[in-house]
Amino acid sequence: MIRSGRTVIREPRSKMRYGNRMTQPYLIGMPLRIGSKIRGALLFVRFGGPEYTDDHIHIASLQAFWSSALIERKELREARAELDSVQRQMRLQDDFVSTISHELRTPLGFIKGYSTSLLRQDTTRDDETQREFLTIIDEEADRLTKLIEDMLESARLQSRALQFKFSPLRLDALIRDVATRVNTHHPNLNIEFLTEPLPPVLGDGVRISQVFENLFSNAVKYAPGSKITIRTKTQDNKVLISFADEGDGIPEDFLPFLFERFYRVPGERTVTGTGLGLYICKQIVMAHHGKIWVESMLDKGTTFFIELPANPTL
Repeated sequence: MIRSGRTVIREPRSKMRYGNRMTQPYLIGMPLRIGSKIRGALLFVRFGGPEYTDDHIHIASLQAFWSSALIERKELREARAELDSVQRQMRLQDDFVSTISHELRTPLGFIKGYSTSLLRQDTTRDDETQREFLTIIDEEADRLTKLIEDMLESARLQSRALQFKFSPLRLDALIRDVATRVNTHHPNLNIEFLTEPLPPVLGDGVRISQVFENLFSNAVKYAPGSKITIRTKTQDNKVLISFADEGDGIPEDFLPFLFERFYRVPGERTVTGTGLGLYICKQIVMAHHGKIWVESMLDKGTTFFIELPANPTL
């Protein structure tokens, strides 16, 4: 039937008025034509009769037609969604190339400009000015290194080539260590801890610290001057951590895309970034069999949640 593309009607070889009805199948097979190809068949089976009439065959034909139409519509919708996703990724990559070109040129421009100034023979600068120039060069070199590391890291995570070293971790202590480092660079940053003792988790301390550092960095960039509130608790044998700021918030339409590679919220072009940080966070958390998500309200702030499996037996 599928090969020929024709309707098949079959009746039992022996028609007994009495006996086992299951041994007397009456069958109609209707090919399912999707596009220009036969992709399957719709079968109608009636055991023990009565025989199918022309009206029955006509109704079965309509059922097959509408089934084919529904399947074709579903496949077209899926193809459209896939095409939209591919086009969005292409746009994101184009934006990324443009963004990363700018992000790379900026620190390189500072490094080149200030180092050239220091090397000039026709002028002299006092020690304080030289130290200021060297500090700028050092900071921009660090920024350039971070950009390159993020690109390499995201590529390794995407190809599953990044190695993790798992060991028992105390997340509450790890968060405070990261917060202390962040405060050395941002001494005016107000961080509030609302925590409770947590059971250990099995994780890579370096990578989990990287997630926390990215979340702090996001809060500093997108909610400047805002207090950051960190909460921790245990529920259902899982550890839940939240990072909340009191910034402008993120429009709801953009939230589903925040963890995509290269994605940046439209309208935030004045804030430097490559769109890789949250993608890296998600891949690291997923490698720990955890989840990360975000909730936000305009003018009220944004909260990132991380959920990791606890290991109380460690």
